[in-house]
Amino acid sequence: MSFTEIHRVTPKAKLYSGCGDGAGLRLASSVSTDNNKKRIPIPSCRRFATRPVTEESDVRKKLERAIIEFETPTKQKKPRRKSMTMAEITPTKRKPKSKVNEGFITDVETTVTEERMASRRSRIDAGRRVYKFLLLNAWRRCRTEVATLGESLKQVKAQNSQLQMQADVLQKLRESECKRRDQAVTENGALKEEILALMKTNNLLLEDKKCLDERICRSEEEKMSLKADILNVQSNLLNLKAEMKCMEETLQNERFKITSLKEELHVLREKIALSEKDASVNQEITKKLKEAIVILENKLLEERQCAIKQDAILATLKRQCIQDKEENEKLHDTIEILLSEKIELENEVEKNAEKFNEFEEDKDKLEDQIQILMMQIETLKVSLRNERNKPWWITTRDMFRYPFALLKIAAVTMLPALPQLPNDDSENNSRME
Repeated sequence: MSFTEIHRVTPKAKLYSGCGDGAGLRLASSVSTDNNKKRIPIPSCRRFATRPVTEESDVRKKLERAIIEFETPTKQKKPRRKSMTMAEITPTKRKPKSKVNEGFITDVETTVTEERMASRRSRIDAGRRVYKFLLLNAWRRCRTEVATLGESLKQVKAQNSQLQMQADVLQKLRESECKRRDQAVTENGALKEEILALMKTNNLLLEDKKCLDERICRSEEEKMSLKADILNVQSNLLNLKAEMKCMEETLQNERFKITSLKEELHVLREKIALSEKDASVNQEITKKLKEAIVILENKLLEERQCAIKQDAILATLKRQCIQDKEENEKLHDTIEILLSEKIELENEVEKNAEKFNEFEEDKDKLEDQIQILMMQIETLKVSLRNERNKPWWITTRDMFRYPFALLKIAAVTMLPALPQLPNDDSENNSRME
């Protein structure tokens, strides 16, 4: 094998020595010797990455070591001293050497030194030759490296131009993204202001909601209280209806009594015709009648007090009925109208429930009968003044009790409709007189 074949630059040697593209990036074990295979494309992310510093190859290190060894002068080896013999050690007489021997020794020494110098020169020449060969090898390798580096520089320039284009594109993209970012920042500020406004409105709406919830709770409490009041009023109305039924029953009973009184009145009229002869007894009878009238007036006062109490009860019912709904307002209006207006009693009673229609007819009949009875009482008073001596005062006393009892019953039944009558007692007293 020749020296040129040994120092020929191969692709594998390039990779080992660090020459060519991608020096120091790929391992020798992973590189294939086939030239037909395509290069593996480098991903785009590695184009923008920085390349690591390539390490020096082993050949370069060996060359540097060899150059350092040639440059450093070699130290001459000192000749070793010969060990002394036993004869030299023992103290004996030394025979002086002849001059011939001394000359021979000097010649030998000179030849030895010449041989040493020749061997040294041959070594230096051999080192120089090795140095020249190493320099030639290094120069050839540097030349191939320069060629490969030129190619790689062209590729790097092409990559640099591509990278410059990419950088320009990225710069433009960055500028456009900056503009978009500025627009987004402005929009973000506007959205923040809108969010703050919405938060304020949301807080206001929450406060309004709390107020409305409180109002709803209060209204529910009022509703529950109103329901309780309505139930109480309904119970009171049921009680009043029951009382009205009782009063109707009492009215029917009184009607029967009135019929019996009418019969008794017929009998009394016959007796009055007979009592015209008994005038002497009239004075005593009138006194007793006056006493009975006083008693009846006291009873009327008591009945009026009871009526006042019932009016107070009706006033409390009126306060409760004000808080009721439209169904109870009609009843309240009827009660106020019945309490305020006596003249429009019949029209207002007709507007109420159908249950009061029968009561109105009975009331009218009772009023007519009471007027008739009052007229009869007046005629009886006149006849009693003329006929004082007749003993029929017991029957007349009973006769006067019945109309007052009827008046009492009518007042009790007509309490919601009739107000107080302060002048009735004076009118009755004047009539009785």
